[in-house]
Amino acid sequence: MKKLKPFLAVLLGLTMSAVGVSAAAAAGLNSDNVLVAADETDLIQAAITKVLEMPAGTAIPASQFVYTVTPVSLDGDATQTAAMPKLGAAGDGTVTIGFAPGAAAVTPALYSGDDAYVVESGDLFANMSPTFFPHAGVYVYEVAEKSGTNAVIDADPNQELTYSQAKYTLNVYVANDPSGTGTYIYALGTAYNLKDDGTSAGDVKVDPTPGAARQDGTHSDMAFTNTYVHTNGPVDPDDPANPLASLDPRVPGNGALTVSKTVTGALGNKAAYFDLSATITAPVLQKNPPAVYRAYVVDSTNAVVTSDSNGTVAGTDEFGSYLELTRAAATSFKLKDGQRLVVMNAAVGSTYTVTELASDHAPSVAVTTAGAVTTPATSSASVNNPLDTGSQHVGEPVNTVAFTNTRTMPILTGLTMDNLPFAGLVVLAVGALGAFVVVRSRKTYGRGRMAAV
Repeated sequence: MKKLKPFLAVLLGLTMSAVGVSAAAAAGLNSDNVLVAADETDLIQAAITKVLEMPAGTAIPASQFVYTVTPVSLDGDATQTAAMPKLGAAGDGTVTIGFAPGAAAVTPALYSGDDAYVVESGDLFANMSPTFFPHAGVYVYEVAEKSGTNAVIDADPNQELTYSQAKYTLNVYVANDPSGTGTYIYALGTAYNLKDDGTSAGDVKVDPTPGAARQDGTHSDMAFTNTYVHTNGPVDPDDPANPLASLDPRVPGNGALTVSKTVTGALGNKAAYFDLSATITAPVLQKNPPAVYRAYVVDSTNAVVTSDSNGTVAGTDEFGSYLELTRAAATSFKLKDGQRLVVMNAAVGSTYTVTELASDHAPSVAVTTAGAVTTPATSSASVNNPLDTGSQHVGEPVNTVAFTNTRTMPILTGLTMDNLPFAGLVVLAVGALGAFVVVRSRKTYGRGRMAAV
């Protein structure tokens, strides 16, 4: 009799559920958010939803995520787990969801503000048959995500991937088939135990039905969310263990953002340093954003030439001296013709604004995001007026801000402060010519009078 008590409790629970859902639709949720089958032919399904969130403009990396569906108890007895069948399409108690590199991200309303890629697994009960469960009862499983399943990403200091700590409990109510041929899933209660960050989710009931339950209307509500952030680097870094080696600023195209300076025009001063400032803000999804961004000044020969003429030198490493741009604050720097500022450690999805202060050279700017021009080169200001890029974001390589400053030969049609030196020369020349004519005339007149006498 003692051994029958757990099973009797199960039958009582099933009877109460049946009373509460006598008018329910097929595989519908009852008032306790428990899925209940209409009859033995109504197959209850459950799937896992994987959400990979990334800052805007981030390319999806090649990655895979593995979920364990672990037996917890059978009819309340944790010692009977060996008798419980293994769930999952592969029949081994695991579910794997993979992502192909370069796939296009989507941004449904549910994930507004970031890019996201959403994939749903197959049915956890795909192998269900009348003999799948050995007998009627309550089979309890825990669903969780394994960590460390992406060795390449996990070992790369330029990539940041978080694993979900969410957990769900599946309470699978198995009943005898009325035909006497076996068993079927009569009801399924799915409890949301832990959130992605490991905090309590309150054990609320969710609907794991694939393709219908989630807020966007197309995915199971048993979801695991991961975040992925990375900085731009070469495909084959010399030293993957060293983030600086993998982001050599001397290599064109490396770095998160490059700000360049070109001076043109007949009177363009190629020796002058132009005043600029940059404000870079980390993406919200970045868990550990740097306090400062390291930036090197590189010349047209691809040599690091950072000096106090460019700003406050913060330090020197194997590449040369560098500046530091404070995160989320405007930082001033200077560039002259042929120089470029290479910002190394800003993550994809970071937002930025670069401003050039007023000078006597007319400025224009062209902005390239992920290799595509986002601001035309005609975006320009007049002499003695500042020019900024407006809010931009760091995409996949290449991201550039190209400032061009022009000063041309003025047209000598009026006397202004701008052309005063040239006008002065003209006045002096005219004056000298006038004096010469007067003196010449006087000499000629004097000789004529002497001849008359």
